[in-house]
Amino acid sequence: MNPGVAPDHAIGPGPGLRTAAWRPGATRPTRGARGSGAARRTPARRGADRPVAFRTMTIRRSAAAVGAVAVGLLALSACSKPTPLATVTAGSSSVQSEAVCYNDGKPLSQNDLKSCLAKTPSETIKVKSTDKLHVGVDPAIADKGWALLTGSVQRTNVLTRQTYYSLPDAGALFTDNQTGQRSKSVELAVVEVAPGGGTTGLWKVKLELTD
Repeated sequence: MNPGVAPDHAIGPGPGLRTAAWRPGATRPTRGARGSGAARRTPARRGADRPVAFRTMTIRRSAAAVGAVAVGLLALSACSKPTPLATVTAGSSSVQSEAVCYNDGKPLSQNDLKSCLAKTPSETIKVKSTDKLHVGVDPAIADKGWALLTGSVQRTNVLTRQTYYSLPDAGALFTDNQTGQRSKSVELAVVEVAPGGGTTGLWKVKLELTD
């Protein structure tokens, strides 16, 4: 026996078999194939041969991507928070509408206001010509001041600190003041007015005449 070399049985699983230190990807003896020399190849763990710096960079990129998605969702939820409501009642029917445009107390630009006025109302209510039309707004709107419009016609003065207003003759809203023509539907707009002037919010409801 050479000095410094352990006996055969100390370094191998069977008599007369010597094994070196195992390395990833190297073959090791197959148990049960005693004396046959059969061996199997152990697959290297996926990613184990990649440099540590590469794996660290990949983890950092994944974390950055998750962070970007979270920030995007947070911004989206902030933009879509509910607005104050406007309520329109005719007879026994009532609808509530959120603003089609709302600038949280800051005046809308002329281009934005024009775009808002062109938007289609999401709510519709059926009205008889003899109905009284009641409009209510949240205190947040009343504190700033508001007015009612149909088309380009202003139907009220600016109402301040008043959360409720009634129009006694709903049928009159369907008649064009200039041409005298009567239509079967009209868009009623609640306009929030800034203290210094300008429009800060707009709510729209479609009125449909049933007689």
